[in-house]
Amino acid sequence: MKSFDDQRRFPLFTPIVNALSKSKLGATEFSEREISRLTGRLIHFIETNFGRDSDPVKRLNITKFPIELFSDFRENGAMYHMVLTCYQYAEDKQWRNIDLKNESRKEEHLEMIGKMDKALKSAGFIALRKVFFSPLFRPEEADELRDMVQNHNAAVVSSPEVASHIIYPDPDGTREHETDAQVLIRFMTKENRSNGMRAFVHWWYHPNSYDEWLGVRDVVAQIEEPQEVRKGPWHVQARWIRDLARYNEWMNELDYEMPLTYNRLLQEAPPTANGIPDTPSSQQSSHSRVRLRLRR
Repeated sequence: MKSFDDQRRFPLFTPIVNALSKSKLGATEFSEREISRLTGRLIHFIETNFGRDSDPVKRLNITKFPIELFSDFRENGAMYHMVLTCYQYAEDKQWRNIDLKNESRKEEHLEMIGKMDKALKSAGFIALRKVFFSPLFRPEEADELRDMVQNHNAAVVSSPEVASHIIYPDPDGTREHETDAQVLIRFMTKENRSNGMRAFVHWWYHPNSYDEWLGVRDVVAQIEEPQEVRKGPWHVQARWIRDLARYNEWMNELDYEMPLTYNRLLQEAPPTANGIPDTPSSQQSSHSRVRLRLRR
């Protein structure tokens, strides 16, 4: 949380402070420093109580918020709605401050996060995923995946025409036990920072909240070209759902994207000798399945 005490970050929160000052909250005074620190504490609290290592029973059926929302500093952006919800809740409870470390208020803090989740969805910052399963799945596997994705409040639809995500069996070589020993990254950008030239990387099969800055000399890769604006649904492998359940966070679709040739499999499930459709090899994967590695 050190970076949220960095004075160089404080001006990012000025639009949020301006918007909060126009709100109907009591006589509360806001500062960029206060909002920055609250943001850091929120991220830590959410990771602790809703992240991979949290107790699934106590998550209140809430999926971790996409980390990108914490970088939306617009006056009416996602951060504004999150912070506004915090202060509205504190005002209703007549709290003098929002102390997320106070264990005696933990249940109330969890309730506050629930209200934040509703506010973000209502304002359109968290989209409803509409999932369609290809006919290639065995019925029992489709049922298990369907339960997982519905636990995260996605809708399972009966037609690919209305889907935001179309799910397929995992290509060979991409299942968890087949990639656990590999270090796979995407090199997103580089920047000269206070501690030298750094590379911003995304770890394959991890949520975007795990993205981080590394020493540029440790990365053996080329910077990935920006992706074109997507039209139509994502075509992703089943692991996208299993990793969602593992991390309690929506995963980066580019890590799971299927080759375009999978489109035809929506219409047919060609049987093999044992009656189970062939799963195409990961060798057929699309441009986004380029795997990069760290320097050893």
